[in-house]
Parts: sequence; C-alpha cells; structure tokens
Amino acid sequence: MKYTLKRNSLDPIEGFKRWEVEELTLEGTELIVKLKNYLINVMEGILDPDISGKDSEGFLNNLQSGKLGDFLGRYIITAQEDNKVVGLLIGLLE
Repeated sequence: MKYTLKRNSLDPIEGFKRWEVEELTLEGTELIVKLKNYLINVMEGILDPDISGKDSEGFLNNLQSGKLGDFLGRYIITAQEDNKVVGLLIGLLE
C-alpha cells in the first residue's frame, strides 16, 4: 500500500472539533453489545489492511478469549463527536 503526503495546500485548514473522551466501564453482555456497535462505526473506512473489510465478531471473540491480552484487566476509552463514537482505544495487559 502506498501513501502520498501532500505538503502544500491552497485550501484553508478547518479547525479541529473537540471530542468528548470518556472511559467505558460496562461489564458482561452490555459491554460486548456496546463494543460491537462502536466497532462497526470505528472500523468503517479504516485504511489498515489487517482490519479493513473484516467483521468485528472475530475481533470481539479474540478479545474475550484472551488471545490479544488480559481482557479482565482492560481499559476502554471512547472519543465522541456529536454523540457518535469516532474513536476507540482498548488497552489490554500482557
């Protein structure tokens, strides 16, 4: 995959919107349902070839089974813009 960095632009740069950032502290089925919905939004249009076009179910299964790290010792932070999750950070202990 090749990316081109545009160094000069004649278009004015729009100001960045401020996002609301909060920790997701849900547990059990409620957490999985929320993560499933959030992952659909966050994975839409992603450029990473390892994730692009993949189903979020496999990722959630790997999270829950501990293949990616200790899911019980997790922390999850969401970034929201206009009450829609636009970013998701999932931290797992090794």
